[in-house]
Amino acid sequence: MIKSLVNIFIVIIFVACHPLTLTTETSSSYLQIIVNEDKSIVLGESISISIKNIHSNKIIIYYPEKLIIEKLEEGNWHKLKILECPCDAPCQASIDKIELDAGNTFEISWDQKESWCDPQMDEHIRKSIYQRVEKGQYRVRINYKTDGESDETIYKNFTL
Repeated sequence: MIKSLVNIFIVIIFVACHPLTLTTETSSSYLQIIVNEDKSIVLGESISISIKNIHSNKIIIYYPEKLIIEKLEEGNWHKLKILECPCDAPCQASIDKIELDAGNTFEISWDQKESWCDPQMDEHIRKSIYQRVEKGQYRVRINYKTDGESDETIYKNFTL
């Protein structure tokens, strides 16, 4: 009896001292995400993200040009700030969805920078601020839908 209690106590201490990190990477029978063509990623260099439809029917990708990159910090995923265009610039609205036919691929790149608008105005325009990200565990998030199905999300992890 005492031996069982000691074993349970050891397991509890082991789990408490090694917290689980949320590094959930999901797979899909509909989409395949390839980061940097499976080549090594160099800190500071642009990363390519390929989204391939591996299903037999078309798939709808939501906001394909809007990158959603998250960083793992202290066991939680935090969304990075990434501007679609310079602050206060008259940019064309991004596409809200695309249809990706079976076998087709959509590609986008990321310059490994976070970006946001300076809150102070300079001649009626806010300055765009860019900052390189640091080494760490990241993931890209893709929101999609298949014919007749509900909205789905797929994640692909990568390390800088």
